[in-house]
Amino acid sequence: MDPYASSVYRQNFENNNSDDNTLIEADILDLCAVRDIPHGTDILTGGFPCQPFSARGKQRGFHDDRGQLYREIVRVLRACHPKSFIFENVAGLASMGEGGGGRYQGRSLPRTRGEAGSVFQTILTAFQNCGYTVDWNICNSRHFVAQNRERVFIVGIRNDLVDEGKYFSWDWYDKIREEQSSTTVVLDIMEPPDSLAVLNSELCTNQYTKTERNTFENKWN
Repeated sequence: MDPYASSVYRQNFENNNSDDNTLIEADILDLCAVRDIPHGTDILTGGFPCQPFSARGKQRGFHDDRGQLYREIVRVLRACHPKSFIFENVAGLASMGEGGGGRYQGRSLPRTRGEAGSVFQTILTAFQNCGYTVDWNICNSRHFVAQNRERVFIVGIRNDLVDEGKYFSWDWYDKIREEQSSTTVVLDIMEPPDSLAVLNSELCTNQYTKTERNTFENKWN
């Protein structure tokens, strides 16, 4: 819906030698899943609005209209039957409602997941009823990027594929979590000082002097 986001998406994903460059830009409420969304895809990825479930908000959950938009994912799953899906939301979703043990089982990282709260369980059950074997986990992006960012990931495999012996495992994440004792920091992903990118972005003495003078003058004007 956002023209700037759509522009960035097109730049990143169109003309990538793919046979299917379908890009639909619209409010999901206006889409007909049977007609507008490709069927039989390998993986459906997405994230329904996190504001109603975030610990930084009012946590109104299903009482917020945005908290009901997971139903649109259910609508797409029932209509399009992708082989699998991966959905993402804030970690606070896991513990919302009665019975939620959430992620706070131990005060030090890495945290382990607890029991799904009633709100989250309602969402998980809705996905399961679409014909999928569903599992979830709380993963932290600190193992991959320079950011401490916990999120809940929901993974589903279509039941007919599970019957054929296909399944999803979190073993890869557990292994990474065990092997990485230290947190990734910005320095770990920065260009080395002698790289061409760094050398090309350095200011010469004259440029630095002008920048310093302009900064000083603007501060006192």
